Amino acid sequence: GGIDSGIAVLADKNLGKNFRSYFNLGIIFPGDLKGYEKIELGNFIYGGVALEAALWKHISLIGQVFSQTSPFPRTGIGPMDRAAVLLTLGGRYYSGDNNFELSFTEDPNTAGAPDFMLNFSFKRRF
Repeated sequence: GGIDSGIAVLADKNLGKNFRSYFNLGIIFPGDLKGYEKIELGNFIYGGVALEAALWKHISLIGQVFSQTSPFPRTGIGPMDRAAVLLTLGGRYYSGDNNFELSFTEDPNTAGAPDFMLNFSFKRRF
């Protein structure tokens, strides 16, 4: 029910022939959360770092770390007050215009939700 805004910097860099790194840093200025009551959310910062390794001609392995500060007012409840940290390990198969990706994401400090995620995606370039 609110209007959010934000700004982010995204970058990627080749590290030789078989490795590529990705960087992401941003800040969000959220609007108020409107539900049973109105909760004034604070600004929060997020960032991520990933490394992709081309193992074979069409297959690569990707590892990522992502973190985000909490937008909620201090509650005294650890999982809500702590920064969320997500660790992801996955892979990509690409062939021409088709990409298939599979990943597993774990939340080691239980501040993110859900505790773990499985992801499968298909992308096609037209």
